[in-house]
Order: sequence, then structure tokens, then C-alpha cells
Amino acid sequence: MKVVFYALTSIVLFLFVFTFMAQNPHDIQVHYYFGMVWNGPVAILLLLTLGMGILFGVFTSSLILLSLKIRLVRTARKLRALQSNALAAQEKLTRMGS
Repeated sequence: MKVVFYALTSIVLFLFVFTFMAQNPHDIQVHYYFGMVWNGPVAILLLLTLGMGILFGVFTSSLILLSLKIRLVRTARKLRALQSNALAAQEKLTRMGS
């Protein structure tokens, strides 16, 4: 069911982008620093901006996930150390009791 949903979503998104580009063929000028100028269709500029925004979002999300993964590894290491200490203390108590 997920595959069908993703396929339909992809088709609708492709049709939306295609019709958007077809209806916006106008050329624009983008002025950069130091007198650099880019001439091109407005649709390409908007799609490039969208793509850069998506890449920025993925990059920042990846950094957050990486920090959470490091935190998880450290916590798991501490948990294993506590479990081994508890097991050693339990064995010590059972030896003292017998």
C-alpha cells in the first residue's frame, strides 16, 4: 500500500512541477555580488531554491541525528557498565550469604 501511495504522490508531484514550469517560461535576471548576473527562467530559479532548501534541511537533520546517535551509544555504554557492576555486587552478596 505504501508503494502505491508513494508512486501516486510522485506522479502528482511531477505533474505539478511540469505544469508549473510550462506556465512560467519567463526569463529573469538575478544580480549577484561583484556585478555577476544570471539570466534564466523563473521556474528553474525556484526549483533550485527549493532543492537547496531541501538539502539544507537534510543536512541539519543529519547533524541532529548524529548527535542523538552518539548520545545513545554513550548511554548504552554506561548502562552496560552499571549492569556489570550490579551483577558483580549480586555475586558478591550471594558468596557472603552462603
